[in-house]
Formats: sequence, structure tokens, C-alpha cells
Amino acid sequence: MDFNFRMFHNALRIMRSLDRDILENAGVLRAGDHEQWEEFRRDPYVWILTAPDFEANLLFRLVENRL
Repeated sequence: MDFNFRMFHNALRIMRSLDRDILENAGVLRAGDHEQWEEFRRDPYVWILTAPDFEANLLFRLVENRL
């Protein structure tokens, strides 16, 4: 699969639209951690850049599966 602007743009939109329960169920966020959720909602792009590799990879997989 060739990665292009349209796919990149769509991936950013997908990441921005993921619901809290999806992120918690996938292990991206700790269940019930309101501070972590607010940090993600405030800026998911900074969140993925600063998250531990394990959680960032889980988020990547969620987005990838929706492309």
C-alpha cells in the first residue's frame, strides 16, 4: 500500500475522532484516567509523540485498522 497525503490526512482525522472507550479498551489509555483522556483530547498529535512506544503503537494500530 502506497502512503499518500489523502491517507495521512485521513489517519489524522481518524486519530482525532476515536472515542475514549475505544482507546481504553485497546489499552491506549488507562481506564478511568480522566487526566490522561483530557491530555489526549487536548492534542492527540502531541500525545502520540510523547507517549511511551507501547501505547503509541496501540494507537497506531487502531488508526491503521480504520484506514
